[in-house]
Amino acid sequence: MTAIQATQWNALTARIAIFPVVPFSDPPSSINLYKAVWGADPDQFFKQPNPLRPSVAQGVIGGVLANCAVLQSRIDFSLGPAPSNSPDDSDLPTIEDTSQVRKELVKIIDSVKSGIITEPVGRVATVVQFIIVASTFSDANRILVAAMPNQYKITLADEEDFIFQVNRAHRVVDNIRMNFLKKWSVERFQIVNVPISIGPGAPPSPTFNVQPVEILAASVTFDNNNMPQLIPIDHENQALLLNRGLSQVAQDQRDFGMNIAGFEP
Repeated sequence: MTAIQATQWNALTARIAIFPVVPFSDPPSSINLYKAVWGADPDQFFKQPNPLRPSVAQGVIGGVLANCAVLQSRIDFSLGPAPSNSPDDSDLPTIEDTSQVRKELVKIIDSVKSGIITEPVGRVATVVQFIIVASTFSDANRILVAAMPNQYKITLADEEDFIFQVNRAHRVVDNIRMNFLKKWSVERFQIVNVPISIGPGAPPSPTFNVQPVEILAASVTFDNNNMPQLIPIDHENQALLLNRGLSQVAQDQRDFGMNIAGFEP
């Protein structure tokens, strides 16, 4: 079997999630949290009239799209691909610079440690998803099996929509039990380019393809989170748990032979 090259795996998404002990009665400002982490005003801000929908502050930081979304039950600091300058591009956008992903995750964790979230927190999570685009289900399955530890390897051919998940949970700090979830899956993505008019009365650009393009990808997702706590976790231990989750992602991807450049500490 051909070894997977390190440059093939790219980050699709990464996230630091913070869960309060009880839902926020007065959710913190996503704009203020964004500014506290990245030291700049967001490029965009969205606030839904429905209080159950998130408020989102968003901007491009170092070539990565950074988001802070605040709901009554959680706060998400997430990273994704920056908007493309090629509107007719049908490729699946990813974050190719994984060193930037790690840098921004560390920045978020350091900000959490400094106390930017004042509400009582009972759970935190570090989540990172890596993908390789594949042309067929057989190719995607082959890539996934190559990235699985020996004890989990199975025989796959052209089966569709494969998914396999395991959790190796254990106690980390102050008797807090932490979940270390790994998920290998074949994902289907649809890319849709929407036509727009350049000016009043102008026809849509002929380069746009309004037909959805389906893209297959082999995906490995790491979701490291602690069991919910009724007693609030202090800022120091929130950061400790998040850093533990991040270091486990780095170790696991290396142990799985993914060898993703830039994700080592």
